[in-house]
Amino acid sequence: MTVIARPDRNKLEGGVVLECWVISMQVNKVRRRVHYFGSYEAALQVESMLRKKLHVPKKKSLFIRDMVFEYLDFVKLHQSEKSYKDKLRMLTKGYLTYFYNMQFDFIDNQIIEGFKLHLKRKYEEISQKKLKQNGLLDGNRSINLYLLCLSALWKWAFNNNLCTEPPKKIQLLPYRKKLPLTISKEQLDLFISNIPVVLRFFVVFLYQTGLRFQEATSLRWSDINFENMSFRVIGKGGRQRELPLTMELLHGLSVLKADFKPEDLVFKSARTGRKIVDIRKAINTAKKLSGIDLNITPHKFRHFFATHILENTGDLSVISSLLGHSNLTTTQIYAQVVNTTKRRAVEGLSRVRN
Repeated sequence: MTVIARPDRNKLEGGVVLECWVISMQVNKVRRRVHYFGSYEAALQVESMLRKKLHVPKKKSLFIRDMVFEYLDFVKLHQSEKSYKDKLRMLTKGYLTYFYNMQFDFIDNQIIEGFKLHLKRKYEEISQKKLKQNGLLDGNRSINLYLLCLSALWKWAFNNNLCTEPPKKIQLLPYRKKLPLTISKEQLDLFISNIPVVLRFFVVFLYQTGLRFQEATSLRWSDINFENMSFRVIGKGGRQRELPLTMELLHGLSVLKADFKPEDLVFKSARTGRKIVDIRKAINTAKKLSGIDLNITPHKFRHFFATHILENTGDLSVISSLLGHSNLTTTQIYAQVVNTTKRRAVEGLSRVRN
């Protein structure tokens, strides 16, 4: 018996959105589904009542160490590669091994609060050691990631009858997200001019498109539409979006294309001929040559992109659409003509030359 969210079937009553939950169960070898509208906690109570009424047995509660790898198999199949790697690290090598000899049915708020305090002390020690190298490490954000991972494992275990107690609502620690790093266009121009030639156009592409590093390195020639001056990218959650190309990028891609096949990667490592893995060495070299004392990473070009777009347009909705933060409809995903506002917004970035 499991409780599954169906957001596509949520309904509005009295100005309030009621979430849809499907309670799936098997009775006498027949799979049945019950739809419930309300909160997740209420759906769990309904599921518990149905279980008792129908006499659906639960499996024996397992130690957390005995379910970790089965859960990781689930994550590997249904979630992104990054999520899998992060959870693999946290559950097998990270601090969540703290719970290995426990059962979810016996974990109470006192144990969870003790775990938070344990991590808080650990991160305070780490911060002191790495303060000079990396600046102050915000332990609360990292601790929250562990808590969210624990909560996800608990929910999965309950839905798969591996524990009898529904997951507790874990209170996260306060965390204020840092403001994105800003850099002037003149500084960025100087910085890019000092990037090694073999990677310079790639860095320009990151900046003028606002792509995540993984999105850019996975781009293939079949995703580029030269006629329409646009390209297609697959972002988080497998969602696709169509983005415009500046004249500068269009020219650079035309030169780069040469004899590549449609299925080939657009950007390849000059050393291996394979997917680009890391450009931090090139970034650090350019920082020294430019005299720029800022913590610049591949992902920071996405922040520079958003900041400069806002300066050009003052339109946050355009930025949200370009960065892929909002869910795009099927029509928007496969649209052949890129929104004129998007094109006008990104074209202002062409002043940075490779």
